[in-house]
Amino acid sequence: MSEQKYLRETPCGTIFGTDCQWPGVAAYKGIRYATAERWAYPEAVTHWDGVYDATAYGACCYQPRSFYNEAEMPEKAEDAAMAVRRLGFYARCGAWDTHYTEHLFDAWFRILVLDCPGCAPLAPEAVVEALADCYRRTISPTQWQKHVQFFAPDGSTYC
Repeated sequence: MSEQKYLRETPCGTIFGTDCQWPGVAAYKGIRYATAERWAYPEAVTHWDGVYDATAYGACCYQPRSFYNEAEMPEKAEDAAMAVRRLGFYARCGAWDTHYTEHLFDAWFRILVLDCPGCAPLAPEAVVEALADCYRRTISPTQWQKHVQFFAPDGSTYC
């Protein structure tokens, strides 16, 4: 395809794409749909100047968790400062802490809740039971017993 075939007009302006994995098909990657300053609400992109380069994907949001034992690989573990920033982000979005934790496939998670608008808020125990029920429906009983544990605020095993 010639470069001219990759140019397209959109409501936001002209965009330039690239070859796709399938012959004769163009790909438009990494098109920004919103922008935001740090800690600000996103605002929709309504236009851009010049030709928007959509030939590669943009940066992605870093996800620090994986299925590895953080105690055995401390270089991959989330540091305390990052954990505080992450929890602060969730709190800013309106999430609240159940004070329950889960141990899931060698990773520890604090269970936070972001209530559904228009729905009655759930008690922490109901949140944990719903999450446990979801896991029970998606993994085998053997995997459940081997890899999933919930802990109450006092440290006792729950579910």
